[in-house]
Amino acid sequence: LSPRVWENISYPLAHRWYNTLSSSMTLLALDTYANDAAGDISKLGIDEVHADGSVKAIASLQGNLMQAASWSAAAGRLRFTNGGNLPAWYVASQGGYDRDAPSKAVKDGLEIIREYTDTNGKALSEAKVGEEIDVHVKIRATSSEGVSNVAIVDLLPGGFEPVIQPPPEVTDHQEDGSEQNDQGGDSKVAASAWRSPIGLSTSTWTPEYADIREDRVVIYGTATSDVREFVYRIKATNAGNFIVPPAYGESMYNREIQARSPGGATLKVSKP
Repeated sequence: LSPRVWENISYPLAHRWYNTLSSSMTLLALDTYANDAAGDISKLGIDEVHADGSVKAIASLQGNLMQAASWSAAAGRLRFTNGGNLPAWYVASQGGYDRDAPSKAVKDGLEIIREYTDTNGKALSEAKVGEEIDVHVKIRATSSEGVSNVAIVDLLPGGFEPVIQPPPEVTDHQEDGSEQNDQGGDSKVAASAWRSPIGLSTSTWTPEYADIREDRVVIYGTATSDVREFVYRIKATNAGNFIVPPAYGESMYNREIQARSPGGATLKVSKP
C-alpha cells in the first residue's frame, strides 16, 4: 500500500487486513509445499531405536503435509530420516509429570528460595482447612548484571488455592496523575495502571505481570543481584498430607539461565 492509502485505513481495520492477508499467504504456502513435496514426504521416516539395537518404524502420513508418530516407553531414542531432496524439520513434544518431587536445588544464573509461614511470619509445616498462609518467594540473580524477562512458576501444594488480593481503591475517575484529572485529589493509584491480583504490601519484589492458575502462580519480572522477596497468600481448602512441589524460574530468552527450589517436603492440612 502507498503511504497515502495506508493513512486512510484505521488501525483496527488495517490490523485485520494484515492478519487476513498473512493467513491467506500461509495457506497458499502450505498448499504449494504439499504439492511440491508430495513425493518427498513419503520418504521421511521416524523410528524407535530400542536398547537392544532393534528398530521399529512408527511414522504415519498426516494430510500429505507431514509424518507423525507417538513413541512407546521401550524407545531408547528416536531416529528421523530424510530420503528426499527437500529439507525437513522435526518437532518432538512430551507431556507428563515427575513421579517424585525434585529435592535438589538448581542455581544456574538464578536462585529461588520458597518458604511458607503463617500470617504473622512464623514458619509452619501444618495448617487447618480454611486457614490462610503466606508464601515467600525469594529471587536473586547470581551475576552482578541481573536477569530481565524472568518467569517464575510456583506450583501450589494440593489442597490449596491462591487468595486474590483486592486492588487499591480508586475513588474518582482519574486517567493519569495530573491534577486536572484527579479532581477529588484522593486517588493513590492511577485507574489505568496494572495491578497484580496477588501479592502483599510486605513484598520487596514487584512483578511486571502475574498469571494465576488453578495449580500454580506464574509471575514475570527482573531478577537483581540482591535478594528480593515476593509474598502472596494461599488458602487451605482440603484436609490431607500434601507433597510440596518445587518452584521454578527461567529466563524466557536464555534457557541456560534457570533455577529450582528444593521440593519434596510435606505440608499437612487438618480439619478445623
